[in-house]
Amino acid sequence: MFRPDGARAAARPPRQGSPAPLGCSGNPAPLACPWVQDYVAGHVCVHSHQHTAAVQHFMSLEHHFPNNLHVLLQLAKIHLDLNQLDGAQYNFNKARVCDNLNLDMMDHYAALVRKRGSTGDLNRLAHDLLSTNQRRPEPWIAVA
Repeated sequence: MFRPDGARAAARPPRQGSPAPLGCSGNPAPLACPWVQDYVAGHVCVHSHQHTAAVQHFMSLEHHFPNNLHVLLQLAKIHLDLNQLDGAQYNFNKARVCDNLNLDMMDHYAALVRKRGSTGDLNRLAHDLLSTNQRRPEPWIAVA
């Protein structure tokens, strides 16, 4: 069978309802990466606006991957959406320590700093972001 991407299709399609792959002992094979379920569930919860459940999933990921930039930024954004400003500030600060050249979600961080009324910190953040990359929108949002 021809496919537009040039790959060949299998001669016989897989059967619906086929059993899970078995491990060496004949039992279902264990999940190779158990954290994947928390990762997917956390993002599903974020997109369905179930923020408290999303915090639990991403906190579980934080235990698997301490100081992971993506997890820290997701936690910070969720805390911000829940109006838990201290939790958001903590996670954004931790993310900045992990990677001070990161610009992802720094516009949200700038909004948090502005909401807290810390003009000096906002100016410092905007200067740091602009010195990192002037071609991304996040630094200019921080300036505005």
